[in-house]
Amino acid sequence: MRSCMRPPPLIHASVYSTFFSNLSYRRRVNLTNFKPERELIHRRHYKISKQQFENNYDAPHFPVCLEGGIETWSCRKSWTLGKLASVYGPDIKWMISHSIKYVERPLQMSLQDYIVYLASQIDESPLYIFDGKFGEKAPGMLDEFDISTFGCHFENDFYSILNKRPTFRWFVAGPARTGAPWHIDPGCTSVSIQKSVLEYKISNSCRHGMLC
Repeated sequence: MRSCMRPPPLIHASVYSTFFSNLSYRRRVNLTNFKPERELIHRRHYKISKQQFENNYDAPHFPVCLEGGIETWSCRKSWTLGKLASVYGPDIKWMISHSIKYVERPLQMSLQDYIVYLASQIDESPLYIFDGKFGEKAPGMLDEFDISTFGCHFENDFYSILNKRPTFRWFVAGPARTGAPWHIDPGCTSVSIQKSVLEYKISNSCRHGMLC
């Protein structure tokens, strides 16, 4: 697509670097209108019957995106970084995911500081919030979504058989170009365990990024 075409390489009279040219490209590429040539994951309305869900997706371990189930959730309006920062002040620190070498992990930041970072960053791989303890830090957020919307498809709580429940929900927010390389899920989930991901775009809240 035209919006994703690689710009001409950066060339100096006597110096050329593929490394720095690629860095420049990844920092400036516009993926706003990017769309894969074909859908790799099926999309179905969340009210798909339980039998259809089990036969077509759960039993054969085939991924599917259930759509339309979060339209009435209050978090669709209240979960912008600005609004969240006004409610959860600078004393609350959020876990920041990054790929910066020589930086001690974990990195933590308040929402106020993160918003300042977003306003000026042009990083190739921007910092993003990836917090599995948001429910404990900001319990009010738990009242703004209702997982029972999808209840008939995820009735079995596989974590309940464990002696200790692992991290099972995350708040994720980041700007464009946010992401991680291919990796094994840290929770060691697989096709044998149901793993649900709910995500939606919040206009202008993350500079065309994603708030999940």
